[in-house]
Amino acid sequence: VSPLFPPAATGRELNAIESEHSKNLQTDSWRSSQVLKLRGNQDHPYAKFGTGNRYTLEQNVKESKIDLREELLKFHDKYYSANVMTLAVLGREDLDAL
Repeated sequence: VSPLFPPAATGRELNAIESEHSKNLQTDSWRSSQVLKLRGNQDHPYAKFGTGNRYTLEQNVKESKIDLREELLKFHDKYYSANVMTLAVLGREDLDAL
């Protein structure tokens, strides 16, 4: 099943990303993580980009003439598949009951 993801949803998603990024900026653990990324080996994957904001996903995309909605749909097609996902189930019951 593929999401409809109408064009109007792109703006709502950008707002959600901006909100999450703003929240992260106020979190000590997130800021500590950023310091570790900056001080560590810049060639290591850990040092790569972790979160974005509205500017990085809207303005930079426009300047690069990228269709953000189309890229989001491609991302979904590539990564939202059962073969690349894991399910964790937690409960007090035994496995058969869960």
